Amino acid sequence: MDPLIFLSYASRDKLIADAICSRLENQNIRCWIAPRDVHPGADYSNQIADALERSTAMVMVFSSGSNASRHVKSEIDRAFSLGKVIIPFRVEDVELDKGLAYYLSKTHWLDALTKPLDQHIDRLAGTIRKVSGIEPPPVPLAQPVPLPPAPAPAPASKIPWIIGGVVLAFGLLLAAAFLLFSRSQRRTDNAPQIPSQAQHAPLQNPSASGATVSTSPPSALDMASTPSTARPPDKESFVGTWKIADAAMLNGVPYDGTVAIASSGSRYHIKWNSTVSTASGIGLASGNQLCVAYSAEDYGVVIYRIGGDGTLKGRWAGSTFSANDRDGLENATGGTPGKVEGTYDVKGLNPDGTTSYQGRLTIEKTGETYQLQWEVVDRLIKGVGIKSDDALFVAWGYKEHFGVAAYRFEGSQAKGAWTVVGATRVGTENLTK
Repeated sequence: MDPLIFLSYASRDKLIADAICSRLENQNIRCWIAPRDVHPGADYSNQIADALERSTAMVMVFSSGSNASRHVKSEIDRAFSLGKVIIPFRVEDVELDKGLAYYLSKTHWLDALTKPLDQHIDRLAGTIRKVSGIEPPPVPLAQPVPLPPAPAPAPASKIPWIIGGVVLAFGLLLAAAFLLFSRSQRRTDNAPQIPSQAQHAPLQNPSASGATVSTSPPSALDMASTPSTARPPDKESFVGTWKIADAAMLNGVPYDGTVAIASSGSRYHIKWNSTVSTASGIGLASGNQLCVAYSAEDYGVVIYRIGGDGTLKGRWAGSTFSANDRDGLENATGGTPGKVEGTYDVKGLNPDGTTSYQGRLTIEKTGETYQLQWEVVDRLIKGVGIKSDDALFVAWGYKEHFGVAAYRFEGSQAKGAWTVVGATRVGTENLTK
């Protein structure tokens, strides 16, 4: 069986880890990476241990995030005890944690601090081939491309008057057809239009989207106080393929690529194709701003309107929603006036429009970001947020790998900021058409 490379990384470095995985596998180097290769229903730690035992070597994405990650340290410890080759791939210029230094102080480092990232991953691939005994890919021989034969010269026309007559006849026919179409179109425009009826299909299992079973009557939620679900005046202002004009990772490493945005009911689907990774997300609009949550697992997005009286009025959606599903609603009360951080009582309405839920929400300010945790019917749900004017843009998920992006659109440009769960800093991502 071909050698297997175990990728170890902190959640905030997921985009870089995904880029490494994709480029290595494009060069026929198999990788094991969580959460992609984790099977649902089985014990997570056991799967990590099994993957490490089957691996030939480990690549550790080193940054301030991995320095502080106990999961990365556990994986390094296990790989060290199994005698695996550990290759640190440094993406941030930080000092090695003392705990990691015990395992890695005498290990050769691969630095990836400059752009483009691809050249460093290719160098990493070469190192992996050496330690794993993988033959380098064969270099294809250039094949000469034969030139197409020159076309034979067209014979001179002997009857140019025939061509002129045909062109004239065709023009007369085209004019007549245009007149008939114009009259028919005017009659059609004057006919009454029949509006289509929007169908709303509530989720069969609301709890699958992050909401839970009804614990209070729907009247407990003040529906009138929630943010409007109306789109900006021009709903197509977000839609299209945007170029990433200016962007940087949380560690300052620049990147570029494209972002494709498509509308889906009251929401938007977003796909990134950048030099560091590919990802997909779901978005909700607020005026000329777009709040996007992204992950490879079940996740969701929330827009909270921040009240000066210690309240949050929110609208949310999940990655499993269809275009016809309604947005969920959630109000939070009991916070500290003038602050976002604090503890709130929450009451929400599921997207089926009939079942409601209640619980508690804790928000902690962490540098430039906010970390959230909901407690709803004995379930814990994590979130990460970015404050934008009087709104808090939030992504939520059940595991460790998800993030949020906030964009403000002005014509053919958009200014964006993003972060991932557990991070204290934000990255930038500005778009242009």
